[in-house]
Amino acid sequence: MSSFAEPIVQYASPSPGERVAYRQSPGKSPGVIFLPGLMSTMEGTKAVALERYCREIGHSYVRFDYRGYGMSSGKSQECTIGMRKEDVITILNGVAKGPQILVGSSLGGWISLLLATSKPDQIRGLIGIASAVDFISRRYETLPREVKREVERTGKWIIHSQHSEEPYVLDSIVIEEARQHVLQENELYPICCPVRLLHGMKDSDVPYQVSLDLVNQLESDDVHLTLIKNGGHRLSDPHNLQLLKKTLGHLIDQRFVGAGSDIVPIKPPKTPIVKIADTFIPQVGNVSKQETTNVNQGETVDDTGAKGITGGEPADELTKERRNFIKRMMEHAWNGYVTYAWGGNELKPISKSRHTASIFGASSSGATVVDALDTLYIMGMKDEFERARKWVAMSLDFNHASDVSVFETTIRFLGGLLSAYAFSGEEVFKVKAKEVGDKLLPAFNTPTGIPWAMVNFASGSGHNWGWASGGCSILAEFGTLHLEFVYLSKITGDPIYAKKVYRVREVLDQIDKPNGLYPNYLNPRSGVWGSQHVSLGALGDSFYEYLIKTWVMSGKTDNVARRMYDKAVEAIERMLVQRSRLSNLTYLAEYKFGRLEHKMDHLACFTAGMFALGAKGSRNEKHFINLGAELANTCHESYRKTATGIGPEAFRFEGPHEAVGLRSGERYYILRPEVIEGYFYMWRFTHEPKYREWAWEAAQNIEKYCRVEAGYSGIRDVDSSAVVHDDVQQSFFLAETLKYLYLIFSDDSLMPLDHWVFNTEAHPIPVIGKMESR
Repeated sequence: MSSFAEPIVQYASPSPGERVAYRQSPGKSPGVIFLPGLMSTMEGTKAVALERYCREIGHSYVRFDYRGYGMSSGKSQECTIGMRKEDVITILNGVAKGPQILVGSSLGGWISLLLATSKPDQIRGLIGIASAVDFISRRYETLPREVKREVERTGKWIIHSQHSEEPYVLDSIVIEEARQHVLQENELYPICCPVRLLHGMKDSDVPYQVSLDLVNQLESDDVHLTLIKNGGHRLSDPHNLQLLKKTLGHLIDQRFVGAGSDIVPIKPPKTPIVKIADTFIPQVGNVSKQETTNVNQGETVDDTGAKGITGGEPADELTKERRNFIKRMMEHAWNGYVTYAWGGNELKPISKSRHTASIFGASSSGATVVDALDTLYIMGMKDEFERARKWVAMSLDFNHASDVSVFETTIRFLGGLLSAYAFSGEEVFKVKAKEVGDKLLPAFNTPTGIPWAMVNFASGSGHNWGWASGGCSILAEFGTLHLEFVYLSKITGDPIYAKKVYRVREVLDQIDKPNGLYPNYLNPRSGVWGSQHVSLGALGDSFYEYLIKTWVMSGKTDNVARRMYDKAVEAIERMLVQRSRLSNLTYLAEYKFGRLEHKMDHLACFTAGMFALGAKGSRNEKHFINLGAELANTCHESYRKTATGIGPEAFRFEGPHEAVGLRSGERYYILRPEVIEGYFYMWRFTHEPKYREWAWEAAQNIEKYCRVEAGYSGIRDVDSSAVVHDDVQQSFFLAETLKYLYLIFSDDSLMPLDHWVFNTEAHPIPVIGKMESR
């Protein structure tokens, strides 16, 4: 039991008839003032704990209640940011005179920043605990339109919180007034005193990205940010109270010499420091506001994104007009999503509502936001990218009890976050990427190391699709994780992710391959192949793509990946490459139980680009460029022969029918990119004008038949010009289809292929060999 007597309640008057209640403990300078959060009072756990600590070390301390709260006068719902600021000024002017350190919790952290800018001579240091910078405006802007309309109608904003049984209620005037205090874009807080920030990484009220952003919004060079791995919003448990006391003690001891009014600041370090408590990710130290350095590796990781991520305007006017047209398509798709499905996984552009699929689990995880990030960046849509970044920082959450696809989560979420980090250097993208990477790791807990298809984000349990050849894992899924996991290890310094995918590759390299081919199914328990079905379309496709791209990503030094690719291509040419009898069209058949099925998926049209990409370093570069060109031509034929000029999901070669969808279940189009992807690579490697023309034809037909009022929709039958829409705007339409179209009509200096490799969702990842040479 403490031997300290609690200070009596006293009152200060900010204006006639109003009063602010406070408790004061005397002591030496610098004094400490605690600023509570939105609905908190001076009797809170942190406020009382710091009082006892300050009395132990002999420093003066004040805790108080804002007007409308605790023992102060006024109504809580009418308490504006400006009023809270006035309350602290009242304490500073009349109670806690002399140099002070402000400790602000949540909204109090924001108020302390505003005070430090207006009273720099008196405020000698700041500690922000889950600082809710611009909280009211940030939170309000994320509300659904119907909630905003209700606030406008009633004049009241009702905020529900896990920290209180009763909701918080704010008058609309508080919302309007808060906008006056919002920091504008590219503006800095003119704060030069030492700043210490603490933030929980599991804070569901104020995402820790707010504090990460704040590091770069402060003029002060003496800034430390500590992220607490398992910390929530309040940070009031004994462990974090001890951290808070230690932070305050170090700030006083290490930054000031002397006492009373004669204290002298110690010279601060030149750069801010960010550290992660409890070793959540490798500690990052000496982090400047321009770059992020991995201390373990001694290298700047985001500097690799400097080459070729913006610009690329073509020289001729026609190509420039076409590129601008593609950008307008992106704007239409994005605006529809933002208006009608913001935060949802995908848009239903006809129903004007959210859409989700089983691959995403039961949660709305903003798949379109993450998938579109790098496309927005490449197209120079800066405001839209910033909006998406803020959503990722504040709302992207992987803490849900859902079964999600390991493959889809990797290529869309992990890939999208990694590209956004490589482009922007924004720390939030790396930290979020690590979060989702960690959530995916349990999927690899199988006897062979071959991951399950699905993993539950809460329990870590995994399983496979019931239809997948007796519970097998699927080649295109477990074989399409390498680029993302290796790059994640690269930027975090943690080898665990790379180890998992290298183990997968080791199993595949050592296992016997029937006829040199890789069947689509492998049992993760026994390591035995399932049914003998081989395809470069669905179920197999991107595994082969990642073999050659792993080699490219390594700076063309990963000889194992190159060998595996070359051997696979030998078997593919021997067994699957076919030519039609009437038109001599080159296509890739499927191998099923000892016989060929003369069908090629739209998905398999990526191989035009794959063969072109792998030509250099092969036994015959010209041969593989030609093979890519032949496949691109076949895929173009599948488009040319339909009523809409858009290709089907699959096309066959049977009798007189060549490159046409013969079965009703194969004639749909869901905004897929693979044909256009093939054109992109063929354009880059040959610069033959026909690839730009074919891409323009496809873009025009997508615009004609797939555009609807609120976005773009797939169509159910490409052979009918009276189209019936499926009412889904797939996230990959923004990630892949529109990106590849835009790049086709851009100069090659935008996303140069010697510096970037695209994952199977078209998210660019730096070539690691180039990273190390910079």
